Amino acid sequence: MSKIFTLTKIANFITKYGIQNTNIRKDINYIYVIDVDGNVNLSNKNLTDPDMTAKFGKVTGNFECKNNELTSLDFAPEFVGGVFDCSSNNINNFDNIPIKHVDGNFYAYGADPDKLSKLKGIVKGEIYPSH
Repeated sequence: MSKIFTLTKIANFITKYGIQNTNIRKDINYIYVIDVDGNVNLSNKNLTDPDMTAKFGKVTGNFECKNNELTSLDFAPEFVGGVFDCSSNNINNFDNIPIKHVDGNFYAYGADPDKLSKLKGIVKGEIYPSH
C-alpha cells in the first residue's frame, strides 16, 4: 500500500464521518491507524478510494462500508469484533486485504464468490458473497 495516513488526515476523517471512541496509534506498516471501541459505519456515503484517508487497526464492533464506490479494502481493519460488511461496492480483489480476523459474518454482496476463498479461516462466522 502506498498511502501514508497522516495525523491530520486521520483526524479530519474521524470528524467528517463521526467516528467515536477512537484511539490513534503508530503502526510500523501504516504510520498511524485508528482503533475503535465500538462500531464503524461508513455505509451509503458515496465513498471512493481517495476518500479513504485513514487506516483502521482494531474495531471491537461491526465494520460497515457497504453501498459505496470502493474498489479496495486497503483501509480495512486487521481485527473486527463483529460483522464486516463491504457489500455493493466495486471490490474485485480480496487477495491482499489487511483483514486478519473477523469474529462475525463477512458480507460482500455483489462480489465473486470464488474471490472470497482467502477469507476462510479469517472469518469466524459465515461468508456471504451474494443475496
